[in-house]
Parts: sequence; structure tokens; C-alpha cells
Amino acid sequence: MPAYPPINLFFGLPQALWAFTLIIPLILLYLLKPKPKKIVFSSIMFIKHIEKSKRFHSAIKRFVTDPLLLIQILIIAFLILAISNPFYKTNEVVKNRESVILLLDASASMKANDVYPTRFDESVKAAQKVLGSLTEEDSVAIVISEKIPILAFKKGTPSQALTVLSKLRPSDSPGNLGDALYFSKDLLTEENASKKIFVFSDFSFQDGMDVEAAKSIAQREGTHVEFVSANKGHRNFAITSIIASRTPTDKTRVYLSFMVTNYGGVEELVKADVLLDNQTFDSIERKVPPHSSVLYTREFSVSWREHLITVELDESDDLTVDNKAMVYLPELRTLRLVLISNDFIGGDRFVRYALGSINNVRLFDSAPPVTPRTEDIDTVVVGNFEEDKVLPGTYADIEQVVLRGGALVVSPSMGLTRVTDPKFKKMLPITLSGVINRESEIIRKLNHEAIDEREVVFEETIVKRYYEACAKNDTVTLAETRDGNPLITYHTYGKGKVVYLGLSSDPEWSNFYYTASYPILWSRLIDWVNVPEGEVSISSYSAGDYMPKVKGKVLVTTPRGKKIQSSNILLDEVGVYYIEHESGVDTLTVNLENSRESNTSIILDVKNSVPAESFKIEEEEVEVDKKIYTWLAFAGILLLVFEAFFLRRRGYYAS
Repeated sequence: MPAYPPINLFFGLPQALWAFTLIIPLILLYLLKPKPKKIVFSSIMFIKHIEKSKRFHSAIKRFVTDPLLLIQILIIAFLILAISNPFYKTNEVVKNRESVILLLDASASMKANDVYPTRFDESVKAAQKVLGSLTEEDSVAIVISEKIPILAFKKGTPSQALTVLSKLRPSDSPGNLGDALYFSKDLLTEENASKKIFVFSDFSFQDGMDVEAAKSIAQREGTHVEFVSANKGHRNFAITSIIASRTPTDKTRVYLSFMVTNYGGVEELVKADVLLDNQTFDSIERKVPPHSSVLYTREFSVSWREHLITVELDESDDLTVDNKAMVYLPELRTLRLVLISNDFIGGDRFVRYALGSINNVRLFDSAPPVTPRTEDIDTVVVGNFEEDKVLPGTYADIEQVVLRGGALVVSPSMGLTRVTDPKFKKMLPITLSGVINRESEIIRKLNHEAIDEREVVFEETIVKRYYEACAKNDTVTLAETRDGNPLITYHTYGKGKVVYLGLSSDPEWSNFYYTASYPILWSRLIDWVNVPEGEVSISSYSAGDYMPKVKGKVLVTTPRGKKIQSSNILLDEVGVYYIEHESGVDTLTVNLENSRESNTSIILDVKNSVPAESFKIEEEEVEVDKKIYTWLAFAGILLLVFEAFFLRRRGYYAS
């Protein structure tokens, strides 16, 4: 025997089906209802005899064909079925209210075109699929990941988010996906909503928190996280570092060096064009092995005016933003220096040699008691002098040089501790105690532009004698002895700078004077101290750095021509920035210079990521009961209306 499903699989109240027995009394009442009185005429007697023989057949025929009875039976049937709460089972997508964050990686590697048209564009298409699956009751926010997380759209409807999404563009800075994911997690604060974060990225190298760790934290707090990847990395070359600077001994000569990295799997000949002020003047070709870097170098002459040096790789690869790098050389101006010393034939002769070798420096000597020239001087250098020969008012003149924006560089000497002038003591960045006669190596505390570790080397240098000193609260110490006494320290004073350079050129104090780093240190130091306070002293930055602090009102013009009135700007575009401030206009160059960001062939080991081109929203279907009692009740009511209309047209007793 076939097995039939139980009736309660189709009716919520199957007991109501017993009401179908009401149809039996209806039929009986219909058959027994009073008939109209018939009067027989003699002319039709023979017809009556025929009808009598067919009485039973006529009753059945009338029962079956009378539309009024059928209508009433149907009315009862529909109403009974409606009361029994019938339903059928089907699969439907059940949607709860959702709170969604779209996290898009907007780092430089997302500009790669290994995924057409770019990785970022493919990620936007995948994000649009998410928005298309949401209702207007759901809330959406958009976060983009650059060097720092940026909230691009703060909670709104999917249609509003779609408008914002279409306007987003990737930056030139490195990514920080882990921090952005952690930041996104904290934005999901809505109650009674399903929390989801969709991460769209190429999952190349990232700074900051590990992205898998951030995902685990979010999931532990009840947030669903889904990774969508766009990365097919094939072939890429990159300029991963660049340096161009005037040589310390001849500042009309420029030394250029840049590193080219091959992230592909085969050795290739890479050609680099060198441009000076946007005019190509040289090309360099080198063979670059796979997954290796090669250093390119050139030295050439330039004028004293400002210059923009550009290097471009003549290659077609997955990522173009790292195929170009720029360095800005500021205009070279003549600096007027005065050296105060009573020892021009002793140790200070090496200071004179170093300063005299700088071709934009005009040096004046002053031996106390001769009053030093100060009215048009940019920098005063104090060497080994006899304090009792210094005339009154000399220290006040030196103070005026610094207050108006000049600089003071002080070297150690025995006469330094005997200075009693309060103005001079106030200018010094240190407080002197006594002399220590003990050898010590030099400990570099900061890699400052004046003592850049690539040019100034301290490894073979020792100090034999140095001051026991204490740095003042407002000073910056760049180097010190092993026991913590400052050797190179500075602070600002008025509009200028005061530097204590504890590396004396006297052989009894140090051996630094005969190293190759000695003239370089003086050249870099003089350049730096003569950048007016409030101006930018470094002109080359990496994408993702912050713009250096500049005093006063600032107007920044970005490489795309956008003007921003702020002194706190993330440099996330490759190109040339112009910074207008109270002291003038500074020019900055920004390059990607990030070997990890340029490595487009590396993908982080993330679990359960879905390729962007095949990404789709998986909608969960569940079996639900679709109730149909309303349709049955509506059908019964329509039949009641039709019955009333039928009776009115026909008459109740019509046969």
C-alpha cells in the first residue's frame, strides 16, 4: 500500500475539516425545500404521465446542474479550508537586518593591472554585489585601508553607499589591513542586527596588525568576516629607493643612486631614463636577476638653482606607480660664516679646511680680541678660543645673529667652561660641569639628516676628552658618549638654532678630524642649521609619511592639483607637493619607495579567501510554511458576493 503523508503536514487545524459534514444538511434542505403549487390542465395530462415516469432522473439532474447549490457548496468548502489553516512547504531566503562594513584595501599595490582593469576596480565590483544583496533597512559603512584606516562613509543605506563607492580611488601609500579591520570591528555597535565585514584586498604585504589576528578578534565578538582577494601577480619592476644630493665638496655636482628590484621570475634588461627638470639627458641599462635588486648610479653637474631629478623605468609591468621616482634639489645660496678662534694653526685649522671646502660658504676668520663680523652673518662657529680676550658685547652680538634666524655652532675647548656671560650660557643647549679625560666610542641616538648614517660614520671614531654635561629640557641629542654625556645636541633659540658639536678637531680631544666623515658632517650640518625655522629641511619623502610640521598658516598643493589648508597631511600621493607658508614656498617629492608594497606577486597566507571575479553572496535558504488561508477566505467571500448577485438576477424560487 502506498504511504500517504499525514494530513497535519498540510493543515494547521485539521479538526476544522469535520465541518465539511455541513454540506449534507445543505443538500437535504435543497431537495426538501417547498415546491411551487402546480395546476394541471387537461391539455397537458399526457405530459404529466411522462414526467412521472422520469421523476427520479429529473431530481438528480436538477441537483447536479443547479448552479446555486454548487456555489453554496463551494462557499462552505473555501471557508472550512480557510479555518483549517492550510499551508505548503517551500524554500525561501530569510533575511535578518544587517549591519555591514565594506573594507577596501586602497594601498598602492591595488593599482596593479594583473586583474583587469585594476585590482581596486575588481574589488569595487565585488563590493557592489554585497550592496545589491542588501535592503534599504540594512546599514552600511565603508572603510578604506591606507597607511592608516580612513572612514570613507559613515553608516547609511546601500544606495547611499553605492554612490560613495563609485567615487573611491586607491592611494599611493602602503597598506595596513589588520589595523583597518580592527578599526572596522569597533564601528559595528548596532543591536539586533547581523554584523558583517567584507574585506576586499590583494592581500600583499601589510603593515601593522596581522590581518588573521584581527579577523579572529572580530569573529570572537560575533562579527562575520569574509575575505575577497584580487591578485594574480605576474611581473613587476620597481624603484625601491632613490638618493640624489649635491656632493659635500662641490655642490654643483650631484650624486644620484637608485635601486631597481625585479619581482619577476626571469632575469631582464631594465632601462632607466634620467631626467633633469623634465628633460631626458641620460639612460642607464642593467641586467636585473629575478627576485633581486641592482644599484644604478650616476654623477653629473648642475647649476646653483633648484632642480627636479626624475628617474623613469622604460618597462611595462603590472604596477606603474613604482616605475617613477623624483628628488628635488633646493636652490643653493651663498652662506656667510664667521669662525671665532685663537687656534687657526692648531686643531681649528681642520675646521677651516672643512668649511672652506664647501663651495657655497664664504668664511670669515675672527680671532679675539678682534670683534667678529655679525651684521650679515648666517652662522657663527665658535672654536678653541681664549675667553679672557673676548671683548664685552661679543656674546650679545652672537645672540642677535641667532635670534633673527641665524645659527651658532659651538665646539668644545678649555675656554668654554670659563665663559660667565649669562646670554651665552642661556644659548647653549647643554649645561657644562667639568672635563672627563677618558676614551669612549660615539653612540648614535638618532639618524638625523645632519649625521645621516649613510654618509657620516662613527664606527672608527673615539673621543679622548669630553665635557661632563647635561642636556637641557628643550634639546635634542643626536649622539652621546658611552656614559651618556651629550656629544651632538641642539635646540632652537629665537628664530635660529644652536648646536653643540662635542667632536673637537683638536687631536687631544678626538680622532674624528682625520676621518672621511669629518668634512661631510660639517657640510650637512651647515646646510641644515641654515634652513630657517618653520621651513621644511628635507625635500624627499616616502608615500605614507606625514608632512613635516610647519609653523603658521599652511596651504598645500597636492600632485593632483588639490589645495588643502592644513599642516597635518598624510602624503599618500606620489609626485610633487608645494607647501606655502609664512616663510615662503617649500617643494616636496613623494615616491613609493616600498619594496614590500611593490612586490605584487606575494600573497599573504590568509584562510578562506574568495577570488573577487567569482565572489557572490551566498544567500541562506530555509524551509518555511507558506499559509494560504487568506486566499481561500478571499475566494469564499467573492463567491458570497456572486451568490447575492445571482439570486438578485434570477430570483430565489426560479427553477
